[in-house]
Amino acid sequence: MSPMKRLSALLFFVLSFGCESPMNNRVVGDDNVESLKISNAQFTELGVYVTWQWLGGPVGRISARNQLLVTLKSDNGPVDLPEGLSLEFYSTMPSMGHPLEDAGYFERLAEGVYLNTEIRFNMPGDWRHELWLMNTNFEVKERLVWDELF
Repeated sequence: MSPMKRLSALLFFVLSFGCESPMNNRVVGDDNVESLKISNAQFTELGVYVTWQWLGGPVGRISARNQLLVTLKSDNGPVDLPEGLSLEFYSTMPSMGHPLEDAGYFERLAEGVYLNTEIRFNMPGDWRHELWLMNTNFEVKERLVWDELF
């Protein structure tokens, strides 16, 4: 057998059987996937309740513009972020070890209502999302984390 054929056979064997594909152990969603569409949590530092909802997506395609709507409320109703704080979105794909293509940015629509229309994911799969409360020194003061499979 020629060296090139041996190398090809070895490469085929390694790629077929020797590599652990992240898709072999992918996270499978449960019957409660719909409950992830509207989620609630609290930024304890601010003392506000946070609700987030995907308006467009999530879709794991670079050309798709995913939209995430976030609302902030206190016991007295909607509240804006205090001066010097902003909302930031970040997401990684734990099984593949890379972040999303574009995290976009949030725009204030009304009191306590923020929309990010530019979130772009590289591919479908299991994603770990983070909503950050960030100060002007780019320090994450608080974060909300949730996992999603799409």
